[in-house]
Amino acid sequence: MEKYFSNKDYRMLYYDSFFKTFANSIYAVFTPVILYKAGVSVTMIIFIFMIQFLVMGILSPLAGTLSQKIGAANTKFLSYILKSISMLLVLVVDTNIYYYLAISIIQGLSGAANNPLNTYIPSKIVDEKFRGRFNSCSYILRCFSSIIGYVFAGTFLIKDNNLIIVLSVFMSYLIAYIALAQIDKNKLQYEVKAPFKESYKYLFKKSENTKLKIVSGLRGFIIIERLIAVMMLAVLMLTGCGQTASQTDNTVVLPQINGEARNVIITESGQIFDADTGEEIILNTPQPSAEAAGQEVAEASPQPSEEPEIAVVQDAEVVVPHPEQSVSHVDTEKLGDDKLNIVFLGDSIIDNHRDETGIAYLTGVACNANVYNMAIAGTSATIEYGEKEGNEDWTSRSLIGVTKAIKGDIPTDIFKGTRAGEIMDNKEVDFSTVDYYVIEYGVNDFLRGINPGDVEDPYDMHTYAGALRIAVGNLRAVSPNAAIVLCSPCYSQFFGKNGAFLGDANMISNGYGTISDFKGACEYVSNELDTLFMDAYQTLGIDSTNADDYLEDGIHLTQKGRALYAGMLGRIINYNEDNKNSGM
Repeated sequence: MEKYFSNKDYRMLYYDSFFKTFANSIYAVFTPVILYKAGVSVTMIIFIFMIQFLVMGILSPLAGTLSQKIGAANTKFLSYILKSISMLLVLVVDTNIYYYLAISIIQGLSGAANNPLNTYIPSKIVDEKFRGRFNSCSYILRCFSSIIGYVFAGTFLIKDNNLIIVLSVFMSYLIAYIALAQIDKNKLQYEVKAPFKESYKYLFKKSENTKLKIVSGLRGFIIIERLIAVMMLAVLMLTGCGQTASQTDNTVVLPQINGEARNVIITESGQIFDADTGEEIILNTPQPSAEAAGQEVAEASPQPSEEPEIAVVQDAEVVVPHPEQSVSHVDTEKLGDDKLNIVFLGDSIIDNHRDETGIAYLTGVACNANVYNMAIAGTSATIEYGEKEGNEDWTSRSLIGVTKAIKGDIPTDIFKGTRAGEIMDNKEVDFSTVDYYVIEYGVNDFLRGINPGDVEDPYDMHTYAGALRIAVGNLRAVSPNAAIVLCSPCYSQFFGKNGAFLGDANMISNGYGTISDFKGACEYVSNELDTLFMDAYQTLGIDSTNADDYLEDGIHLTQKGRALYAGMLGRIINYNEDNKNSGM
Protein backbone atom coordinates (compact mmCIF):
# COMPACT_ATOMS: atom_id res chain seq x y z
CA MET A 1 0.00 0.00 0.00
CA GLU A 2 2.81 2.38 0.86
CA LYS A 3 4.41 1.69 -2.51
CA TYR A 4 1.08 2.30 -4.23
CA PHE A 5 0.28 5.66 -2.63
CA SER A 6 3.86 6.92 -2.81
CA ASN A 7 4.02 6.39 -6.58
CA LYS A 8 4.25 9.83 -8.23
CA ASP A 9 2.84 8.64 -11.55
CA TYR A 10 -0.29 7.29 -9.87
CA ARG A 11 -0.83 10.58 -8.07
CA MET A 12 -0.48 12.48 -11.34
CA LEU A 13 -3.07 10.21 -12.96
CA TYR A 14 -5.48 10.92 -10.10
CA TYR A 15 -4.92 14.69 -10.49
CA ASP A 16 -5.59 14.40 -14.21
CA SER A 17 -8.71 12.30 -13.62
CA PHE A 18 -10.17 14.66 -11.01
CA PHE A 19 -9.63 17.99 -12.79
CA LYS A 20 -10.47 16.64 -16.25
CA THR A 21 -13.74 15.14 -14.97
CA PHE A 22 -14.55 18.33 -13.07
CA ALA A 23 -14.13 20.42 -16.23
CA ASN A 24 -16.02 17.94 -18.42
CA SER A 25 -18.95 17.89 -15.99
CA ILE A 26 -19.21 21.67 -16.07
CA TYR A 27 -18.99 21.61 -19.85
CA ALA A 28 -21.71 18.95 -20.13
CA VAL A 29 -24.15 21.23 -18.28
CA PHE A 30 -22.89 24.56 -19.60
CA THR A 31 -23.23 23.86 -23.33
CA PRO A 32 -26.94 22.90 -23.54
CA VAL A 33 -27.99 25.50 -20.99
CA ILE A 34 -26.28 28.40 -22.76
CA LEU A 35 -27.57 27.28 -26.16
CA TYR A 36 -31.09 26.91 -24.81
CA LYS A 37 -30.97 30.30 -23.09
CA ALA A 38 -29.91 31.77 -26.42
CA GLY A 39 -33.08 30.47 -28.04
CA VAL A 40 -31.65 27.34 -29.70
CA SER A 41 -34.34 24.66 -29.88
CA VAL A 42 -34.03 21.38 -28.01
CA THR A 43 -34.10 19.57 -31.37
CA MET A 44 -31.08 21.53 -32.60
CA ILE A 45 -29.20 20.93 -29.33
CA ILE A 46 -29.76 17.17 -29.72
CA PHE A 47 -28.61 17.46 -33.35
CA ILE A 48 -25.37 19.12 -32.19
CA PHE A 49 -24.68 16.27 -29.77
CA MET A 50 -25.51 13.65 -32.42
CA ILE A 51 -22.97 15.11 -34.85
CA GLN A 52 -20.46 15.35 -32.02
CA PHE A 53 -20.78 11.64 -31.20
CA LEU A 54 -20.63 10.73 -34.90
CA VAL A 55 -17.37 12.64 -35.41
CA MET A 56 -15.99 11.31 -32.13
CA GLY A 57 -16.70 7.70 -33.07
CA ILE A 58 -15.41 7.86 -36.66
CA LEU A 59 -12.21 9.73 -35.76
CA SER A 60 -11.34 7.97 -32.47
CA PRO A 61 -8.08 6.56 -33.95
CA LEU A 62 -6.96 10.19 -34.23
CA ALA A 63 -5.78 9.94 -30.61
CA GLY A 64 -3.22 7.30 -31.58
CA THR A 65 -1.99 9.19 -34.62
CA LEU A 66 -1.47 12.40 -32.66
CA SER A 67 0.13 10.57 -29.73
CA GLN A 68 2.80 9.17 -32.05
CA LYS A 69 3.62 12.63 -33.36
CA ILE A 70 3.33 14.95 -30.32
CA GLY A 71 2.99 12.60 -27.34
CA ALA A 72 0.02 11.45 -25.26
CA ALA A 73 0.06 14.37 -22.80
CA ASN A 74 0.19 16.96 -25.59
CA THR A 75 -2.57 15.15 -27.46
CA LYS A 76 -4.83 15.43 -24.43
CA PHE A 77 -3.89 19.08 -24.05
CA LEU A 78 -4.87 19.66 -27.68
CA SER A 79 -8.19 18.01 -26.87
CA TYR A 80 -8.67 20.39 -23.94
CA ILE A 81 -7.90 23.40 -26.17
CA LEU A 82 -10.50 22.25 -28.73
CA LYS A 83 -13.11 21.84 -26.02
CA SER A 84 -12.33 25.31 -24.69
CA ILE A 85 -12.72 26.77 -28.19
CA SER A 86 -16.12 25.12 -28.58
CA MET A 87 -17.09 26.56 -25.19
CA LEU A 88 -16.28 30.05 -26.45
CA LEU A 89 -18.26 29.40 -29.62
CA VAL A 90 -21.26 28.43 -27.51
CA LEU A 91 -21.09 31.82 -25.79
CA VAL A 92 -21.02 33.67 -29.12
CA VAL A 93 -24.36 32.39 -30.33
CA ASP A 94 -25.18 32.51 -34.02
CA THR A 95 -28.26 31.09 -35.68
CA ASN A 96 -27.19 29.20 -38.80
CA ILE A 97 -26.52 25.55 -39.50
CA TYR A 98 -22.81 26.11 -40.20
CA TYR A 99 -22.32 27.55 -36.74
CA TYR A 100 -23.99 24.52 -35.17
CA LEU A 101 -21.90 22.17 -37.32
CA ALA A 102 -18.72 23.97 -36.26
CA ILE A 103 -19.56 23.44 -32.58
CA SER A 104 -20.43 19.78 -33.22
CA ILE A 105 -17.25 19.03 -35.19
CA ILE A 106 -14.92 20.76 -32.72
CA GLN A 107 -16.54 18.94 -29.80
CA GLY A 108 -16.25 15.66 -31.71
CA LEU A 109 -12.57 16.21 -32.53
CA SER A 110 -11.91 16.98 -28.89
CA GLY A 111 -13.52 13.71 -27.83
CA ALA A 112 -11.73 11.74 -30.52
CA ALA A 113 -8.34 13.06 -29.39
CA ASN A 114 -9.07 12.42 -25.73
CA ASN A 115 -11.36 9.48 -24.98
CA PRO A 116 -9.15 6.57 -26.18
CA LEU A 117 -6.25 7.87 -24.08
CA ASN A 118 -8.34 7.81 -20.89
CA THR A 119 -8.00 4.03 -20.91
CA TYR A 120 -4.68 3.70 -22.73
CA ILE A 121 -2.55 5.89 -20.44
CA PRO A 122 -3.43 4.12 -17.15
CA SER A 123 -2.84 0.76 -18.84
CA LYS A 124 0.74 1.85 -19.59
CA ILE A 125 1.45 3.38 -16.19
CA VAL A 126 -0.33 1.32 -13.53
CA ASP A 127 1.24 -1.96 -12.50
CA GLU A 128 -0.99 -4.93 -13.28
CA LYS A 129 -1.30 -5.97 -9.63
CA PHE A 130 -2.63 -2.51 -8.75
CA ARG A 131 -5.07 -2.18 -11.66
CA GLY A 132 -8.15 -3.15 -9.68
CA ARG A 133 -7.39 -0.79 -6.83
CA PHE A 134 -6.51 2.03 -9.21
CA ASN A 135 -9.66 1.63 -11.28
CA SER A 136 -11.88 1.56 -8.18
CA CYS A 137 -10.27 4.65 -6.65
CA SER A 138 -10.32 6.44 -9.99
CA TYR A 139 -14.01 5.70 -10.50
CA ILE A 140 -14.92 6.97 -7.02
CA LEU A 141 -12.81 10.08 -7.62
CA ARG A 142 -14.54 10.76 -10.95
CA CYS A 143 -17.99 10.37 -9.38
CA PHE A 144 -17.05 12.82 -6.64
CA SER A 145 -15.56 15.25 -9.16
CA SER A 146 -18.65 15.02 -11.39
CA ILE A 147 -20.96 15.92 -8.52
CA ILE A 148 -18.84 18.93 -7.63
CA GLY A 149 -18.76 19.97 -11.29
CA TYR A 150 -22.53 19.72 -11.74
CA VAL A 151 -23.21 21.70 -8.57
CA PHE A 152 -20.60 24.30 -9.50
CA ALA A 153 -22.03 24.73 -13.01
CA GLY A 154 -25.61 24.96 -11.74
CA THR A 155 -24.71 27.52 -9.09
CA PHE A 156 -22.94 29.92 -11.43
CA LEU A 157 -25.37 29.41 -14.30
CA ILE A 158 -28.18 30.52 -12.00
CA LYS A 159 -26.09 33.58 -11.12
CA ASP A 160 -25.37 34.05 -14.84
CA ASN A 161 -21.66 34.27 -14.12
CA ASN A 162 -20.30 32.68 -17.28
CA LEU A 163 -16.82 34.17 -16.82
CA ILE A 164 -16.21 32.20 -13.61
CA ILE A 165 -17.40 29.02 -15.33
CA VAL A 166 -15.15 29.46 -18.39
CA LEU A 167 -12.08 30.38 -16.34
CA SER A 168 -12.65 27.40 -14.02
CA VAL A 169 -12.81 25.02 -16.99
CA PHE A 170 -9.62 26.49 -18.51
CA MET A 171 -7.72 26.23 -15.22
CA SER A 172 -8.91 22.68 -14.57
CA TYR A 173 -7.79 21.51 -18.00
CA LEU A 174 -4.44 23.22 -17.50
CA ILE A 175 -3.87 21.48 -14.15
CA ALA A 176 -4.84 18.13 -15.72
CA TYR A 177 -2.29 18.66 -18.50
CA ILE A 178 0.48 19.70 -16.09
CA ALA A 179 -0.14 16.51 -14.09
CA LEU A 180 0.17 14.32 -17.19
CA ALA A 181 3.29 16.16 -18.31
CA GLN A 182 5.02 15.04 -15.09
CA ILE A 183 4.82 11.40 -16.16
CA ASP A 184 7.82 9.89 -17.94
CA LYS A 185 7.20 10.31 -21.67
CA ASN A 186 8.89 7.00 -22.42
CA LYS A 187 6.12 5.20 -20.56
CA LEU A 188 3.45 6.77 -22.79
CA GLN A 189 4.70 5.63 -26.20
CA TYR A 190 1.78 4.69 -28.45
CA GLU A 191 2.62 1.27 -29.87
CA VAL A 192 0.08 1.00 -32.70
CA LYS A 193 1.87 1.99 -35.93
CA ALA A 194 -1.16 2.78 -38.10
CA PRO A 195 -4.04 3.64 -35.71
CA PHE A 196 -6.70 4.36 -38.33
CA LYS A 197 -5.90 1.36 -40.51
CA GLU A 198 -5.56 -1.13 -37.67
CA SER A 199 -8.60 0.18 -35.78
CA TYR A 200 -10.98 -0.15 -38.73
CA LYS A 201 -9.41 -3.46 -39.76
CA TYR A 202 -10.10 -4.80 -36.27
CA LEU A 203 -13.60 -3.35 -36.25
CA PHE A 204 -14.74 -5.07 -39.45
CA LYS A 205 -12.67 -8.23 -39.21
CA LYS A 206 -14.45 -11.37 -38.07
CA SER A 207 -12.56 -12.82 -35.15
CA GLU A 208 -12.88 -14.38 -31.75
CA ASN A 209 -13.06 -10.90 -30.21
CA THR A 210 -16.69 -10.31 -31.23
CA LYS A 211 -17.85 -10.21 -27.61
CA LEU A 212 -15.16 -7.67 -26.80
CA LYS A 213 -16.41 -5.46 -29.64
CA ILE A 214 -19.96 -5.67 -28.29
CA VAL A 215 -18.79 -4.71 -24.81
CA SER A 216 -16.85 -1.75 -26.23
CA GLY A 217 -19.87 -0.70 -28.27
CA LEU A 218 -22.13 -0.86 -25.23
CA ARG A 219 -19.65 1.24 -23.30
CA GLY A 220 -19.86 3.82 -26.06
CA PHE A 221 -23.65 3.91 -25.73
CA ILE A 222 -23.32 4.37 -21.97
CA ILE A 223 -21.14 7.46 -22.56
CA ILE A 224 -23.66 8.87 -25.03
CA GLU A 225 -26.58 8.13 -22.71
CA ARG A 226 -24.82 9.78 -19.78
CA LEU A 227 -24.14 12.99 -21.70
CA ILE A 228 -27.61 13.11 -23.25
CA ALA A 229 -29.16 12.57 -19.80
CA VAL A 230 -27.19 15.51 -18.37
CA MET A 231 -28.18 17.68 -21.33
CA MET A 232 -31.88 16.85 -21.05
CA LEU A 233 -31.84 17.38 -17.28
CA ALA A 234 -30.30 20.81 -17.77
CA VAL A 235 -32.87 21.82 -20.39
CA LEU A 236 -35.76 20.48 -18.32
CA MET A 237 -34.52 22.48 -15.32
CA LEU A 238 -34.78 25.61 -17.45
CA THR A 239 -38.17 24.90 -18.97
CA GLY A 240 -39.47 23.74 -15.62
CA CYS A 241 -38.83 27.04 -13.85
CA GLY A 242 -42.40 28.21 -14.09
CA GLN A 243 -43.17 27.08 -17.63
CA THR A 244 -43.85 23.39 -17.12
CA ALA A 245 -44.10 23.38 -13.38
CA SER A 246 -46.87 21.63 -11.53
CA GLN A 247 -50.25 23.18 -12.03
CA THR A 248 -50.94 22.90 -8.33
CA ASP A 249 -47.84 24.46 -6.80
CA ASN A 250 -46.11 27.73 -7.62
CA THR A 251 -42.88 28.82 -5.94
CA VAL A 252 -42.75 32.56 -5.40
CA VAL A 253 -40.10 34.59 -3.63
CA LEU A 254 -41.86 37.03 -1.33
CA PRO A 255 -39.24 38.80 0.81
CA GLN A 256 -39.50 39.84 4.41
CA ILE A 257 -41.64 37.36 6.30
CA ASN A 258 -41.21 38.13 9.98
CA GLY A 259 -38.23 40.29 9.14
CA GLU A 260 -36.27 37.77 7.07
CA ALA A 261 -36.23 36.75 3.42
CA ARG A 262 -37.72 33.31 2.81
CA ASN A 263 -38.63 31.15 -0.18
CA VAL A 264 -42.36 30.56 -0.23
CA ILE A 265 -44.52 28.01 -2.03
CA ILE A 266 -48.03 29.26 -2.77
CA THR A 267 -50.62 26.63 -3.67
CA GLU A 268 -53.79 27.07 -5.69
CA SER A 269 -55.81 26.92 -2.48
CA GLY A 270 -53.98 30.00 -1.25
CA GLN A 271 -51.85 28.30 1.43
CA ILE A 272 -48.28 29.48 1.98
CA PHE A 273 -45.51 27.03 2.86
CA ASP A 274 -41.84 27.58 3.62
CA ALA A 275 -40.00 26.06 0.60
CA ASP A 276 -37.09 24.92 2.80
CA THR A 277 -38.88 23.40 5.82
CA GLY A 278 -42.33 22.64 4.41
CA GLU A 279 -43.88 24.46 7.38
CA GLU A 280 -47.15 26.27 6.68
CA ILE A 281 -46.98 30.02 7.24
CA ILE A 282 -50.07 31.53 8.83
CA LEU A 283 -50.56 35.24 8.21
CA ASN A 284 -52.32 37.25 10.89
CA THR A 285 -52.62 40.38 8.78
CA PRO A 286 -56.19 41.67 9.00
CA GLN A 287 -58.06 41.94 5.70
CA PRO A 288 -59.48 45.44 5.24
CA SER A 289 -62.92 45.96 3.82
CA ALA A 290 -63.41 46.78 0.16
CA GLU A 291 -63.91 50.43 1.04
CA ALA A 292 -60.88 50.57 3.28
CA ALA A 293 -58.78 48.80 0.67
CA GLY A 294 -59.38 51.64 -1.73
CA GLN A 295 -58.10 54.30 0.62
CA GLU A 296 -54.54 55.48 0.44
CA VAL A 297 -51.90 53.92 2.65
CA ALA A 298 -51.32 56.11 5.72
CA GLU A 299 -47.54 55.96 5.60
CA ALA A 300 -45.46 55.70 2.47
CA SER A 301 -43.26 52.66 2.08
CA PRO A 302 -39.60 53.52 2.54
CA GLN A 303 -37.92 54.44 -0.72
CA PRO A 304 -34.97 52.17 -1.55
CA SER A 305 -31.59 53.72 -2.04
CA GLU A 306 -31.47 52.42 -5.60
CA GLU A 307 -33.74 50.67 -8.04
CA PRO A 308 -33.11 46.92 -8.33
CA GLU A 309 -31.66 45.89 -11.68
CA ILE A 310 -32.59 42.94 -13.83
CA ALA A 311 -30.27 40.33 -12.42
CA VAL A 312 -29.34 38.58 -15.64
CA VAL A 313 -28.50 41.77 -17.51
CA GLN A 314 -24.95 42.93 -16.86
CA ASP A 315 -23.29 44.46 -19.92
CA ALA A 316 -26.48 44.78 -21.93
CA GLU A 317 -29.67 46.69 -21.31
CA VAL A 318 -33.11 45.26 -21.90
CA VAL A 319 -34.90 46.97 -24.75
CA VAL A 320 -38.61 47.38 -24.05
CA PRO A 321 -40.36 47.29 -27.45
CA HIS A 322 -43.08 49.80 -28.25
CA PRO A 323 -45.08 48.63 -31.26
CA GLU A 324 -47.31 51.04 -33.10
CA GLN A 325 -50.76 51.45 -31.59
CA SER A 326 -53.77 51.00 -33.84
CA VAL A 327 -55.78 54.20 -34.15
CA SER A 328 -59.14 52.68 -35.01
CA HIS A 329 -61.63 52.31 -32.17
CA VAL A 330 -64.27 49.62 -31.92
CA ASP A 331 -65.18 50.26 -28.27
CA THR A 332 -68.77 51.06 -27.45
CA GLU A 333 -69.70 53.84 -25.04
CA LYS A 334 -73.11 52.99 -23.74
CA LEU A 335 -73.62 50.73 -20.75
CA GLY A 336 -76.81 49.08 -19.63
CA ASP A 337 -78.25 47.15 -22.60
CA ASP A 338 -78.96 43.42 -22.62
CA LYS A 339 -75.40 42.48 -23.52
CA LEU A 340 -72.64 41.85 -21.01
CA ASN A 341 -70.54 44.90 -20.20
CA ILE A 342 -66.80 44.15 -19.94
CA VAL A 343 -64.24 46.78 -18.87
CA PHE A 344 -60.56 46.14 -19.67
CA LEU A 345 -57.82 47.60 -17.47
CA GLY A 346 -54.24 46.93 -18.53
CA ASP A 347 -51.09 47.99 -20.31
CA SER A 348 -50.01 47.84 -23.96
CA ILE A 349 -50.91 44.15 -24.23
CA ILE A 350 -54.56 45.32 -24.22
CA ASP A 351 -54.14 48.94 -25.34
CA ASN A 352 -52.33 48.22 -28.61
CA HIS A 353 -54.41 47.13 -31.61
CA ARG A 354 -57.77 48.75 -30.85
CA ASP A 355 -59.26 47.21 -33.97
CA GLU A 356 -60.89 43.95 -35.03
CA THR A 357 -57.69 42.05 -34.16
CA GLY A 358 -57.43 43.44 -30.62
CA ILE A 359 -57.93 41.36 -27.47
CA ALA A 360 -60.78 43.53 -26.16
CA TYR A 361 -62.72 43.41 -29.43
CA LEU A 362 -62.23 39.65 -29.94
CA THR A 363 -63.29 38.94 -26.36
CA GLY A 364 -66.43 41.02 -26.88
CA VAL A 365 -67.26 38.98 -29.98
CA ALA A 366 -66.65 35.69 -28.15
CA CYS A 367 -68.91 36.76 -25.27
CA ASN A 368 -71.47 38.80 -27.26
CA ALA A 369 -70.57 41.73 -25.02
CA ASN A 370 -69.94 45.46 -25.03
CA VAL A 371 -66.29 46.16 -24.32
CA TYR A 372 -64.72 49.28 -22.80
CA ASN A 373 -60.97 49.27 -23.31
CA MET A 374 -59.48 51.49 -20.59
CA ALA A 375 -55.96 50.07 -20.91
CA ILE A 376 -53.08 52.56 -21.06
CA ALA A 377 -49.84 51.51 -22.74
CA GLY A 378 -46.68 51.78 -20.66
CA THR A 379 -48.41 51.77 -17.29
CA SER A 380 -47.97 49.45 -14.33
CA ALA A 381 -50.24 48.12 -11.64
CA THR A 382 -48.11 49.80 -8.98
CA ILE A 383 -47.22 53.40 -8.36
CA GLU A 384 -43.58 54.35 -8.75
CA TYR A 385 -41.36 55.48 -5.91
CA GLY A 386 -41.54 59.25 -5.70
CA GLU A 387 -45.14 59.52 -6.93
CA LYS A 388 -47.58 61.17 -4.55
CA GLU A 389 -49.87 58.80 -2.63
CA GLY A 390 -52.44 61.24 -1.35
CA ASN A 391 -55.71 61.65 -3.29
CA GLU A 392 -55.41 65.46 -3.32
CA ASP A 393 -52.18 65.45 -5.36
CA TRP A 394 -52.37 62.06 -7.08
CA THR A 395 -50.43 61.84 -10.40
CA SER A 396 -50.10 58.12 -11.18
CA ARG A 397 -51.85 56.57 -14.20
CA SER A 398 -51.26 53.11 -12.76
CA LEU A 399 -53.94 50.48 -12.17
CA ILE A 400 -54.41 51.94 -8.69
CA GLY A 401 -54.90 55.40 -10.21
CA VAL A 402 -57.45 54.19 -12.78
CA THR A 403 -59.52 52.40 -10.13
CA LYS A 404 -59.33 55.41 -7.81
CA ALA A 405 -60.68 57.58 -10.64
CA ILE A 406 -63.47 55.07 -11.37
CA LYS A 407 -64.36 55.13 -7.70
CA GLY A 408 -64.33 58.94 -7.63
CA ASP A 409 -61.47 59.32 -5.16
CA ILE A 410 -59.38 61.41 -7.57
CA PRO A 411 -60.25 63.66 -10.56
CA THR A 412 -59.88 62.29 -14.08
CA ASP A 413 -57.71 65.17 -15.34
CA ILE A 414 -54.51 63.11 -15.34
CA PHE A 415 -56.09 60.71 -17.86
CA LYS A 416 -56.86 63.35 -20.47
CA GLY A 417 -55.76 62.24 -23.92
CA THR A 418 -56.33 58.58 -23.17
CA ARG A 419 -59.24 56.32 -24.04
CA ALA A 420 -59.62 55.59 -20.35
CA GLY A 421 -60.14 59.28 -19.65
CA GLU A 422 -62.77 59.55 -22.39
CA ILE A 423 -64.74 56.65 -20.97
CA MET A 424 -64.52 57.95 -17.40
CA ASP A 425 -65.71 61.41 -18.52
CA ASN A 426 -68.64 60.02 -20.51
CA LYS A 427 -71.77 60.92 -18.51
CA GLU A 428 -73.65 57.95 -19.97
CA VAL A 429 -71.21 55.48 -18.49
CA ASP A 430 -72.43 53.94 -15.24
CA PHE A 431 -69.76 51.67 -13.75
CA SER A 432 -72.27 50.14 -11.34
CA THR A 433 -73.70 48.19 -14.31
CA VAL A 434 -70.36 46.59 -15.29
CA ASP A 435 -70.53 42.78 -15.44
CA TYR A 436 -66.82 42.00 -15.74
CA TYR A 437 -63.55 43.80 -15.10
CA VAL A 438 -60.51 42.26 -16.82
CA ILE A 439 -57.23 43.29 -15.16
CA GLU A 440 -54.01 42.62 -17.08
CA TYR A 441 -50.70 43.97 -15.73
CA GLY A 442 -47.31 42.68 -14.67
CA VAL A 443 -44.63 42.94 -17.36
CA ASN A 444 -44.01 46.68 -16.85
CA ASP A 445 -43.98 46.16 -13.08
CA PHE A 446 -41.37 43.45 -13.57
CA LEU A 447 -39.22 45.60 -15.87
CA ARG A 448 -39.31 48.48 -13.37
CA GLY A 449 -37.86 46.27 -10.63
CA ILE A 450 -41.07 45.99 -8.62
CA ASN A 451 -41.42 43.43 -5.81
CA PRO A 452 -44.10 40.78 -6.60
CA GLY A 453 -45.44 41.06 -3.06
CA ASP A 454 -44.68 41.73 0.59
CA VAL A 455 -46.41 39.32 2.97
CA GLU A 456 -45.91 41.70 5.91
CA ASP A 457 -47.60 44.59 4.04
CA PRO A 458 -50.19 43.01 1.69
CA TYR A 459 -51.60 46.38 0.57
CA ASP A 460 -48.27 48.06 -0.24
CA MET A 461 -48.88 50.25 -3.32
CA HIS A 462 -45.32 49.61 -4.47
CA THR A 463 -45.78 45.82 -4.80
CA TYR A 464 -47.59 44.03 -7.59
CA ALA A 465 -49.78 41.95 -5.27
CA GLY A 466 -50.55 44.99 -3.13
CA ALA A 467 -51.68 46.98 -6.18
CA LEU A 468 -53.96 44.15 -7.30
CA ARG A 469 -55.56 43.95 -3.85
CA ILE A 470 -56.19 47.70 -3.74
CA ALA A 471 -57.62 47.74 -7.27
CA VAL A 472 -60.01 44.86 -6.58
CA GLY A 473 -61.22 46.64 -3.45
CA ASN A 474 -61.83 49.87 -5.37
CA LEU A 475 -63.75 48.14 -8.16
CA ARG A 476 -65.93 46.14 -5.78
CA ALA A 477 -66.83 49.34 -3.96
CA VAL A 478 -68.18 50.76 -7.25
CA SER A 479 -69.46 47.57 -8.92
CA PRO A 480 -70.38 45.10 -6.16
CA ASN A 481 -72.07 42.72 -8.61
CA ALA A 482 -69.25 42.64 -11.14
CA ALA A 483 -66.95 39.63 -11.58
CA ILE A 484 -63.25 40.39 -11.78
CA VAL A 485 -60.77 38.45 -13.91
CA LEU A 486 -57.12 38.75 -12.86
CA CYS A 487 -54.82 37.88 -15.80
CA SER A 488 -51.24 36.89 -15.12
CA PRO A 489 -48.39 38.20 -17.30
CA CYS A 490 -47.63 36.17 -20.43
CA TYR A 491 -44.44 34.29 -21.21
CA SER A 492 -41.86 36.81 -22.49
CA GLN A 493 -38.41 36.99 -24.05
CA PHE A 494 -35.92 39.80 -23.53
CA PHE A 495 -33.36 41.27 -25.91
CA GLY A 496 -30.53 43.79 -25.63
CA LYS A 497 -29.90 46.92 -27.68
CA ASN A 498 -27.96 44.97 -30.29
CA GLY A 499 -30.73 42.39 -30.59
CA ALA A 500 -28.85 39.80 -28.53
CA PHE A 501 -31.10 37.35 -26.71
CA LEU A 502 -30.73 37.89 -22.96
CA GLY A 503 -33.11 35.23 -21.67
CA ASP A 504 -36.78 34.53 -21.17
CA ALA A 505 -39.41 34.82 -18.44
CA ASN A 506 -38.22 31.57 -16.85
CA MET A 507 -34.69 32.80 -16.26
CA ILE A 508 -34.38 36.56 -15.95
CA SER A 509 -34.97 38.07 -12.52
CA ASN A 510 -35.51 41.75 -11.75
CA GLY A 511 -33.85 41.39 -8.35
CA TYR A 512 -37.07 40.30 -6.64
CA GLY A 513 -38.25 37.50 -8.90
CA THR A 514 -39.00 36.29 -12.41
CA ILE A 515 -42.14 36.75 -14.48
CA SER A 516 -43.23 33.36 -13.18
CA ASP A 517 -43.10 34.79 -9.65
CA PHE A 518 -45.43 37.59 -10.75
CA LYS A 519 -47.76 34.97 -12.19
CA GLY A 520 -47.73 33.17 -8.83
CA ALA A 521 -48.45 36.39 -6.94
CA CYS A 522 -51.38 37.16 -9.27
CA GLU A 523 -52.84 33.69 -8.77
CA TYR A 524 -52.41 33.95 -5.01
CA VAL A 525 -54.31 37.27 -4.86
CA SER A 526 -57.02 35.80 -7.08
CA ASN A 527 -57.50 32.88 -4.70
CA GLU A 528 -57.36 35.15 -1.67
CA LEU A 529 -59.97 37.63 -3.00
CA ASP A 530 -62.12 35.04 -4.80
CA THR A 531 -61.79 36.45 -8.31
CA LEU A 532 -61.62 34.65 -11.62
CA PHE A 533 -58.07 33.90 -12.78
CA MET A 534 -56.54 33.57 -16.23
CA ASP A 535 -53.17 31.83 -16.31
CA ALA A 536 -51.72 33.52 -19.38
CA TYR A 537 -48.22 32.36 -18.39
CA GLN A 538 -48.65 28.58 -18.46
CA THR A 539 -52.10 27.56 -19.66
CA LEU A 540 -51.98 29.83 -22.71
CA GLY A 541 -49.23 27.56 -24.05
CA ILE A 542 -46.75 30.18 -25.29
CA ASP A 543 -43.13 29.16 -24.66
CA SER A 544 -39.67 29.17 -26.23
CA THR A 545 -40.66 26.62 -28.86
CA ASN A 546 -43.43 28.73 -30.42
CA ALA A 547 -42.59 32.29 -29.30
CA ASP A 548 -41.97 33.39 -32.89
CA ASP A 549 -45.58 32.56 -33.74
CA TYR A 550 -47.21 34.32 -30.80
CA LEU A 551 -44.82 37.14 -29.77
CA GLU A 552 -43.96 39.91 -32.21
CA ASP A 553 -41.08 41.39 -30.20
CA GLY A 554 -40.65 39.08 -27.24
CA ILE A 555 -43.34 40.82 -25.15
CA HIS A 556 -46.29 41.99 -27.26
CA LEU A 557 -48.61 39.49 -28.90
CA THR A 558 -48.92 38.89 -32.62
CA GLN A 559 -52.35 38.72 -34.23
CA LYS A 560 -52.27 34.96 -33.69
CA GLY A 561 -51.27 35.50 -30.07
CA ARG A 562 -54.05 38.02 -29.48
CA ALA A 563 -56.60 35.62 -30.92
CA LEU A 564 -55.30 32.87 -28.61
CA TYR A 565 -55.46 35.20 -25.58
CA ALA A 566 -58.97 36.48 -26.36
CA GLY A 567 -60.21 32.94 -27.00
CA MET A 568 -59.08 31.74 -23.59
CA LEU A 569 -60.44 34.83 -21.84
CA GLY A 570 -63.79 34.43 -23.62
CA ARG A 571 -64.05 30.82 -22.50
CA ILE A 572 -63.43 31.81 -18.87
CA ILE A 573 -66.15 34.48 -18.96
CA ASN A 574 -68.66 32.30 -20.83
CA TYR A 575 -68.03 29.37 -18.51
CA ASN A 576 -68.61 31.62 -15.50
CA GLU A 577 -71.83 32.93 -17.06
CA ASP A 578 -73.12 29.42 -17.78
CA ASN A 579 -72.41 28.25 -14.24
CA LYS A 580 -73.84 31.41 -12.69
CA ASN A 581 -77.06 31.15 -14.67
CA SER A 582 -77.43 27.46 -13.90
CA GLY A 583 -77.09 28.09 -10.18
CA MET A 584 -73.80 26.21 -9.83
